Amino acid sequence: MEYSFKNIRVGEIVEGTVIQVNTNEILLDLNYVLEGTIYLNEFTNEKVNSFEDVVKIGDNVTALVKKIDEERGQVLLSRIGIIRDENYKVIKDLFKNETTVEAKVESQVNKGLILKYLGFEMFLHESQVDLEKVNLADFVGKTLTVIISEMDDKKQKIKVSRKKLLIEEQKKQRKIEFENLNVDDIIKGTVKETKPYGAIIKLGHNQAILPIGEVSHHRIKKVEDEIKAGDEIEVKLIEKSVKNGRNRISVSRKATLPTPFQAYVKEFGKGSTIKGKVINKLPFGIILELAKGVTGLLHNTEISWNPNDNFAASVVFGDEVEVHIINVNEKQEKISLSKKYLEDNPWGKLTARRGDVVTGIISELQVGKGFTVSVQGVDAFLPADEITEEKIGKLDDVYSIGEEIEAKIIELYKDSWKMKLSVKEVQNARQRAEFDKYIKTQETRTVTLGDLFKDVLEKKK
Repeated sequence: MEYSFKNIRVGEIVEGTVIQVNTNEILLDLNYVLEGTIYLNEFTNEKVNSFEDVVKIGDNVTALVKKIDEERGQVLLSRIGIIRDENYKVIKDLFKNETTVEAKVESQVNKGLILKYLGFEMFLHESQVDLEKVNLADFVGKTLTVIISEMDDKKQKIKVSRKKLLIEEQKKQRKIEFENLNVDDIIKGTVKETKPYGAIIKLGHNQAILPIGEVSHHRIKKVEDEIKAGDEIEVKLIEKSVKNGRNRISVSRKATLPTPFQAYVKEFGKGSTIKGKVINKLPFGIILELAKGVTGLLHNTEISWNPNDNFAASVVFGDEVEVHIINVNEKQEKISLSKKYLEDNPWGKLTARRGDVVTGIISELQVGKGFTVSVQGVDAFLPADEITEEKIGKLDDVYSIGEEIEAKIIELYKDSWKMKLSVKEVQNARQRAEFDKYIKTQETRTVTLGDLFKDVLEKKK
């Protein structure tokens, strides 16, 4: 057998056939006077327990000549350099083809992370880890999908990015989500940030504008008064369009909230007794503010049982009035109120009728006019000319406050709270009754001529 020596030198790549396999080494026939030896740690970067798991006799192996040891009669070979070059070429191809790589995070360093792939370290800058700021320590030990963004062949330095992939994925998801969104959809979102004109709402991978006028049913000066960054809120999609190649989404928060009216009547419905502030006076009634953004009408007919009550003139803007809710129109969002509902209606309990003779108490002197008399809890009027047929000097000489009198009802209008009394009619009626009684008690007799001249005839005899 002939051997060639001139082509086998340190640093050269040779090819040999496996002639012996041991646990930690293999021998190669290099067609050289000496056999080639490769130890397990020089064969691969991967974790392997025995050569018997990776090669067998007869396999061809390419390796780099590291040392020719003629004294020991062996050529020491290594595949590590070759593997590194091969791996670097693989990585180079991945870079050119923009192919993703799955690599394990080995450690955290200043301004980034170190990933390991095919024996090479790859640097992932902190700005390229995620779309938002994250804790780098949380990624150590994890396998990340990245894309090679930069390679320095001389120094064999490799930079990768995860953010670029996330952006691309976000674009895909954004498109899918946008296509599936429909106007009037009720969806949940997160307040990303607030602006003077409204807020930016994150809807999955899309963003929406929440105008300040759509934040609340109430007029607000600052968005922060209602919502803050980080809040999860429910919104209604009110507009979806594409302008200049950009997706545009507008949402409303107030559309998902009950109106102030709805919220109020849920707590205070028909039959509730509440308080409101006077905010407006109209010819037909008073407008009361019951809550922020909620008003009710106190109609003139519901102010008082007393038709002569001038309540509207006695209150000013801002006065608080206790009222009763007598009707709620949810469709038109109107609330009807009543004040008189909470008050006693003495005229409703009045049993006396026109023509009745009643007992009353003098409660007030109306100078030059007559007296106010309390009859069954209501005020009646006794005019001066209905006291007596005789001429009266001073009214206070006739009756005093608190004095009980008997009078006849000569006029009665319950709806207008009017009752007119007459004492003289009672007196006249009493006099007539006494006269009639007297007439009835008198014996009626027939007088004859004999009766008239009886005494004269008896004298003549």
